[in-house]
Order: sequence, then C-alpha cells, then structure tokens
Amino acid sequence: MQQHIPMIIAVLALALTACGAPEAGQTVSRPAQPTSTPATPPTPARPTDTLATPARPTSMLADDFVVIYRKTGGIMGMDETLTIRADGTLTLRSRRPDQQTTKVDPATLKPLLGLLGSAEFAALEPAYRALGADLFVYEISLPGRAKPTVVTMDGAQPPAVLEQAIEQLEQLRQLLPEPGRP
Repeated sequence: MQQHIPMIIAVLALALTACGAPEAGQTVSRPAQPTSTPATPPTPARPTDTLATPARPTSMLADDFVVIYRKTGGIMGMDETLTIRADGTLTLRSRRPDQQTTKVDPATLKPLLGLLGSAEFAALEPAYRALGADLFVYEISLPGRAKPTVVTMDGAQPPAVLEQAIEQLEQLRQLLPEPGRP
C-alpha cells in the first residue's frame, strides 16, 4: 500500500493543477449571462366572418402516402424497417446491406390505410411503453401528419386500433423474405 501513496499524491496534484487559476496572460471565457427583453403584449384576436378551411379529414390520406414501420429489439436485436407506398411498393431494410422490394395490389393496402386514417388512430398517444428485457418495439411513422410517429412495445396495453395496425403491417411484412435470404 505504501508504494502506491506517491502515485496517488501525484494523481491528486495533477487533478488539482488542472482546476487551478489561469496562468499570467491567459484569458478565461465565461458563458454569457442570460438577458431579459421586455415582452411585447399579445395582439388581441380579431373576429372573422369566414371559417377556416378544414384540414383534410383524418380518414383520407394523401395519394403519395407513405407508411414507415420499424420493428426493433428482441433477444436477437432485430432492426427492420418496412416502407409502404401508395402504389403498393413494399421495401424491407434490415441491418444487412441488401434490401427486399415487392409490389402488391394497392387494394391490399385499403384495410391498413383505413386504420391509419381513422379518428381513433389520430387520437393515439405518441407512445405506449412497458418495462422488461428483450421486448420488441413497434414504431409507425406517417410523414406529414400532426402526430407523425406512434411507438408501442411488447407488454404495453395500446388501444385496439394500434394493435390492429401492427397486425396488418406484420401481414404485409410477411410478403417479403428476410433481407439476405432468397
């Protein structure tokens, strides 16, 4: 133990030296202090005679609609992303460098699009979480939406519409072989 004392003292001295004052001629920069600016009073709302144009109903989706479904986790560390386009193109990517692509009849997507365009789906929370190890995480992204991404995982208690959407996405996923396999 006594042979380690000089080493411990040297390490402590070095640590204290690093915390010391700057040498002569050196400048120390200090972070800028926050400043406050006077707040401008809010502009009162003006009444209008016309109604705002309503947004596209949630049951309708754009013609170039894209769904991105990502499934990660599990004991094997899965990381797959299924991209679905309105024309029926399905593309599956994983950690492997290659990807799989196929095309289905766009009518095949109607049940899924109905779920994703429903008011129930639009009302979902951004995340439904659970505690545990090796859980699969399911992420559905709908670019261009007010709430573009919904995440859930095994063991969570998501609403039925989210479970049904994941079932539909998994069925579409099964139409493609795993990347790297014929």
